[in-house]
Amino acid sequence: MTTKVVVKFGGSSITFEKKPKNIEELIERPENFIRYDEIRRYAKEMSMALKKRKMTLVVFHGVKQYGHIAVDYLGVNPKVRKYCKFLSDIFVEIFRNFLPVEQVDLSKYCQWNEKLKIFEMWDYLSKVQQIVKSGGIPVSFGTVVNKIPSGYAIISGDDAFLYTGLMMRVQEGLMYTDVPICNKNPKKYKDAKPLKILHSHKDLMIDIESFDKTGGLIGKIKKMKILAISGTKCQIVNALKAKNVYKSLIGKRVGTIISPKIKL
Repeated sequence: MTTKVVVKFGGSSITFEKKPKNIEELIERPENFIRYDEIRRYAKEMSMALKKRKMTLVVFHGVKQYGHIAVDYLGVNPKVRKYCKFLSDIFVEIFRNFLPVEQVDLSKYCQWNEKLKIFEMWDYLSKVQQIVKSGGIPVSFGTVVNKIPSGYAIISGDDAFLYTGLMMRVQEGLMYTDVPICNKNPKKYKDAKPLKILHSHKDLMIDIESFDKTGGLIGKIKKMKILAISGTKCQIVNALKAKNVYKSLIGKRVGTIISPKIKL
C-alpha cells in the first residue's frame, strides 16, 4: 500500500536565523543564510525513507528571509518571487542529487480569489498529479501569487501544504522546524519541555516571530489542526536532529502529534 504524505520544511529548518544587511545580500552571499548541509541531509534521509516505505510525496518549503524580508523591502508584488525562487532553486538542486524532484512554482499555477477568500489551486493540483504519476516528487515554496480580480497576495508554504493535503486527502502531514515543539519557546527558556501531543496552540507560551508575515508557529499549528481534523495524521518534527526526517517519514513518532479536541 502506498501512503500519501505531504511534507513541509519550515523556512527556519533550511535557513539560518540571520537578517541581511540589504536585500541583495540574500543572493550575493547565500552561504550566510542557507543551511546547505542540512538540506543535503534532509534529501538523503528522504531518499532512505523511500527505500523503506512506499510513499507518494509532495514537498513544500518555507522561504523565511527570502520571502519575509523581501516583502519588507519591496511590498507584496511580483519582484519578491525572484528571491523566493532563488532559495527554492538551491533547495531543488541539492535534492535532485538524491531524488526525482521537480519544482512547481505556485505563482504560475495558483491565484488568490479576493471575493471567495480562497486560493484557487486546481491547475496546481493537476500539475502535481502529473508529476506524481510520472514517478516524480513535486517541490513548491511560498511566494507571491496573482489576486483576482487584481493585485497580488502571499501564499505561504503552510497555506499550500494545507490546501494540497486536503485536496489530495493525504494520510500523513509532516511539518519540519528547527526546534522541537515545547510548552514554551526553547530558544528563550532552558526549562522548556518537548510535547508529545498538542491539542491547541493555546497550550503554548509563544508569539508570532517578528519578521514572519504568515503567522509563525501559531499559524503552522492552526493549519495543522485543520488538516488533522480532516483525518490526516499530523506531526511537527525537529528536522535539525539527525535521522528525525527519516524516522518520521517511515511512520515513527519523533515529534509532536497534532490532535485537536473536538466536541460534537
